[in-house]
Parts: sequence; structure tokens; C-alpha cells
Amino acid sequence: MTKGLGANLLILMVLAVLAFAFYEVFTTNQRSQRLVADVTSLQQRVDNLDGRLRRTQERIKELEKTSIKGVVESANRTIVDGWSAMMATLEGELRKAREQMSQKEGDAGSDAQAPVPPAESGAGEAGSADQR
Repeated sequence: MTKGLGANLLILMVLAVLAFAFYEVFTTNQRSQRLVADVTSLQQRVDNLDGRLRRTQERIKELEKTSIKGVVESANRTIVDGWSAMMATLEGELRKAREQMSQKEGDAGSDAQAPVPPAESGAGEAGSADQR
């Protein structure tokens, strides 16, 4: 009888360990499922917040464009761009005028063919340099 009682006790203990192990697996699985649901929910919230942040940043950019500071900066850029374009045009026109003047001087020098005395040539060159 003691052998039967010992075997029954052993079977009962094995069943208890198996029941405890099954319970642990079951509760771990439930916790895991809850954690997956929580992570999914948190990911959705993060995605929503990212969208709101992006929309808010776009709105801020729009407001900066229409704010007084934005309008002033835009006007300043326009003025500077216009001024730069005007200066570039002026430089081009000055370059053309210089080229035309040098061509006219070259044409006038080749037509004269008269020798210029050395004393006068130095004064003439200094005078033409001043005129440029």
C-alpha cells in the first residue's frame, strides 16, 4: 500500500507541476498578447503625433511667410536681387563702353601715322589714362 500511495503521490505532484507550468505558459502568453496590443496602440499614437507635428511645422512655415518679419525678409531679398541685377547690367555697359573707346582710340592712332615726339607721348598717355 505504501508503494501505491507513493506512486499516487508522485503522479499527483507531477500533475501539479504540469498544471503550474501550463498556468505559467498561459499567463505569459496573455501578457505577451497585451504587450503586443499596447505596442500597437503606442505606435498608432506616435504615428498620429508625427502627423500632427508635420502639419504644425507646415503651418508655422506658412505663418512665417505671412508674418511681418517674413514679408520684410522677402522684400529685402527682392531689393538685393534687383540691385545685383542692376549692378551686373551697369558693369556690362561699362565694359562695352570701354571696349568702344579703346577701338576708337586704336582707329584714330592708325589713321594719324604721324610720329609723336617723346616729350609729348608721355604727357598724352598720362592724359588718356586720366580720361579713362
